[in-house]
Amino acid sequence: MTDQTKIAEELAEPHHFGSHNIYMPTAPVGHFLPYYPWRTLYEQLPFEGAYPQLLYINSQADALFDALSLRLAELVADENFCMEVSLQYPMGIPVEEVREGYLTLIVTDPSLDQRLEGLPVEVPRELWLDMLAMSLIHYILQTEIAPEEQVEVALVEMPHEGTEEESEEVRPLWVKQWEQTQEMIRKSDGAHRYRYGFSLTLASRTPSNVE
Repeated sequence: MTDQTKIAEELAEPHHFGSHNIYMPTAPVGHFLPYYPWRTLYEQLPFEGAYPQLLYINSQADALFDALSLRLAELVADENFCMEVSLQYPMGIPVEEVREGYLTLIVTDPSLDQRLEGLPVEVPRELWLDMLAMSLIHYILQTEIAPEEQVEVALVEMPHEGTEEESEEVRPLWVKQWEQTQEMIRKSDGAHRYRYGFSLTLASRTPSNVE
């Protein structure tokens, strides 16, 4: 059994929030790319209009979509590209009382600079990495730990204490970025590694009413 097959089998059955720590030394790229946040990407680029309608009225935006789609497809077959994933929950707490988990992503890509060359529109390295991180986070949330929850995914700084309660709309589960290392960490093979840390917070847990 290959590592990828084992990972796929482990991810086949969803686990509820707080019940199952996750560690993937190499996340299955082909699984999380369908969750790529195209809308968020285009919001960060100098285009006027909203995705996907933008692709029909702006030839440059459409060309960028085609080019990035090819770059993303290349990741699946690139043996040197790796996303290491670790999700840990606090120990010693009953599952029904767990409200927060800590997700760490480490992205290794020796071909990062070449991957972003020749695009119709310049895509900053940090934005490219952020969108990959969002893809994987959304995949884990939607398929692993919160398949039935309303989920908000955003790479934002941790708010101050009390911010959640002041929000007009409180969602059951959201993601907050607590650490991001933009500076490259060089490995012995020269690959560039980026470390991201996120806090996954469950705002409320209402027991289901059983009559």
